[in-house]
Amino acid sequence: PFRMTFYIVTFTLGVELAGALALYPYFRGRVDDPVFASVFHAVSAFCSAGFSIFRTSLESHRASAYLLLCICALIVCGGLGFLVFVDMVKCVAGWRRTLTFHTRVVLVSTASLIAVGAALFYLFEAGNTMAGLGAGDRLVNALFQSITPRTAGFNALRQSEIAQPSKVLTMLLMLIGGSSGSAAGGIKTTTAFLVLMQLFAARDRYGEIAVFDRKVGSSTLSDALLFAVRALGLLFVGVFLLVVFESGSGSSFVELAFESFSAFGTVGLSLGVTSRLSAAGKLVVMA
Repeated sequence: PFRMTFYIVTFTLGVELAGALALYPYFRGRVDDPVFASVFHAVSAFCSAGFSIFRTSLESHRASAYLLLCICALIVCGGLGFLVFVDMVKCVAGWRRTLTFHTRVVLVSTASLIAVGAALFYLFEAGNTMAGLGAGDRLVNALFQSITPRTAGFNALRQSEIAQPSKVLTMLLMLIGGSSGSAAGGIKTTTAFLVLMQLFAARDRYGEIAVFDRKVGSSTLSDALLFAVRALGLLFVGVFLLVVFESGSGSSFVELAFESFSAFGTVGLSLGVTSRLSAAGKLVVMA
């Protein structure tokens, strides 16, 4: 336990320090206190907090590929999970020959979500919120929009202006979130991976599914499915209550559903209705 704690603390401080050092050259000359801005955003990104010292988050910096890529790297590192980090260190050091099943699932699912999400966001937003950007900046912003909903909460694109398909995709990514044992929220990539496997892969006579040359037991598969169903049930209740309490506020169903998914995944993104919520609506979001 002491060694594991040492690894976690060292990894956290090391990544946040490296992130702050990488961000400092960008903030130097742009803000009054570049050291504070660098440290604040590095910690916020790694811990999936999503808080920024700028009033509109990172919207005014969406043409700054360097800043967005640094934030992306910090979010991904914080969302992989400490178990994955320890496992990768053991393999690099020669203490273990192969990555564990958990690590492989996390790496494959994370890479797939980032790649597919970025491609879809580029398709949906290239002619919309990213119309005024160059091809390279469009790609970086699509990548950023794919990473930040799981569950960092920064935004470089104004969420209220993204296309409807992008809003739905963002809600899905907010629901999935990061990986087990990480600083991120959501139902976790491992749960989503096992649920997806049950949709497209047949179980054998023992109720197991073969993944990466390993059998996943029926109890594990059932637990993942049950957890996902419970999450969707909670979301349904949250959306329903918000619709009831905010029926006269002028907020659309998509805006209220987006608010619920963001709160459940501890993301913090909004389409701009948070400040307009009634006291009852704010209690629902907090719960």
